Amino acid sequence: MRRLTSDQYQVYHYLASYIEHKGYSPLATDIAEALRMDVITVERTLWHLRDWGYVTTLSPHSQMLYLTMHIPQVATADEIVTRPQRKRVRQGKRRAKPSLTNKNRQRIYQFIGKYVAQNHYPPALRDIAGDLDIGLTTVRYHVDRLRDAGYLTVVPGRSRSIRLTDKPFIATKADCHATAGD
Repeated sequence: MRRLTSDQYQVYHYLASYIEHKGYSPLATDIAEALRMDVITVERTLWHLRDWGYVTTLSPHSQMLYLTMHIPQVATADEIVTRPQRKRVRQGKRRAKPSLTNKNRQRIYQFIGKYVAQNHYPPALRDIAGDLDIGLTTVRYHVDRLRDAGYLTVVPGRSRSIRLTDKPFIATKADCHATAGD
């Protein structure tokens, strides 16, 4: 088994104690906040821990992590090989807020409204993906953006829990400029 750096071991230790205490694994953002680390670093560390056999998932698409029987060892200072860090170049401006100007987002929002009106219950993500002929991951991404913008509410872990909010659908000129990269 591979020896871990102190940061990697810190993430593993936090993950193990969280799972032992709560019974389920935390989100990468929760780990990053608790350990005061960058979310990308935590996600990369979790990927390495899974790749090296310290944690596992039930399926390739599952985000729930489980500990394996392997307990990692912390690497000594002379065992750590450092790589030079690449600088990340940000392309364009960061979007201010999500909006409905993206065509898929508009189609999903309108589909949910029509589906609820016809069937009297909300659609599942698979219903949206199948009827609009777009991928499930794309649907999940846009539903999350609509939720973040306040157009939808979603109960996590519950099927058919998508609800439209009372926020009116009005795309403004600022929204169009903010999501021109979508």
